[in-house]
Amino acid sequence: MNDMATLERATSPRVTVTGHAEGLATIHDAGVSAVLWQRPRPPGFDEWIAALPLDQLPSAQLTVPAAGVAEAVTACCDAAGMPDTTSRQWLIEDIAALAKRFAAILRVTDIRLKLNVIHSVTCPKFHVDAVPARLLCTYRGTGTQYGIARPGNAPAEVFDTPTGAPLLLRGKQWQDDAPTTLLHRSPSLRGGDPTRLLMVIDPAA
Repeated sequence: MNDMATLERATSPRVTVTGHAEGLATIHDAGVSAVLWQRPRPPGFDEWIAALPLDQLPSAQLTVPAAGVAEAVTACCDAAGMPDTTSRQWLIEDIAALAKRFAAILRVTDIRLKLNVIHSVTCPKFHVDAVPARLLCTYRGTGTQYGIARPGNAPAEVFDTPTGAPLLLRGKQWQDDAPTTLLHRSPSLRGGDPTRLLMVIDPAA
């Protein structure tokens, strides 16, 4: 796979890389199939979440108003017994902020939120999701893989989404512009701890 040093080659012309949250809105720009937000996590967050027992990672499938995500995720963390730390609070606030921004960009009120604790390769084939758009963020483990493909083919180059970096993708139901040629899939399992904590946000039907 390619590392961050080669990421820039994947950003032209169908993927935009932004350094700030507001840049996610460029998903509406002509020819943009996805937006990747490169950002740091708070000091110590990666080590904290990597050390948590698996049964303390929150798992959920919810349809909620974007304004109610913080409360819903807090309840999920409480149910999992996730320790109440500054890292947990950042996780809750980050998911809530991403949900609100996604809802604003897609001009919806309610969203579908999934928090998946993944131990296997769930979507090994490259694909486009049957939604208008989807926001992915892997908080623990290897991020989603993506690449640009010609119709009927797999991508010639495959890129890893950095851990903790939100990736906003157009789906099959996107109304404007040409159909996306950007495909994505789950990463292969790798050495050490292969467990992933993946957040998925879709517009509610």
